[in-house]
Amino acid sequence: MVLIRCMVGRHGDNRWTTMTETALVRRVRDEVDDAMGLVGTPIEQPVPRRPRGMPQYLVGHEGRLDVIDTTLTELPGLFLTGSAYRGVGLASFIAERTAAAIVSARVAHEATTTSALAD
Repeated sequence: MVLIRCMVGRHGDNRWTTMTETALVRRVRDEVDDAMGLVGTPIEQPVPRRPRGMPQYLVGHEGRLDVIDTTLTELPGLFLTGSAYRGVGLASFIAERTAAAIVSARVAHEATTTSALAD
């Protein structure tokens, strides 16, 4: 058994909002089947509709994050994290928080080591 979750749509594209559930499922299944070569019949095909469920970043978002990151180098120990910065999905959430935790631990360790050497 395999679980596949598909998200449909993007900012400015509302075509999927007027499709019937049957048409939407057929379209997504056709595309997934073509891309992955799947065979078999799904056990479930729920279609929750959340038209504003996934935030969309504006053009230039990554550049603004680069400026923030550069500025943060002048503020050791300050970390910004959350879906407003990098990634709104669960995988992005985990990856960013893990990276922030690792960097935070390194900064804390360096501060402790530096403090101990100064004593």
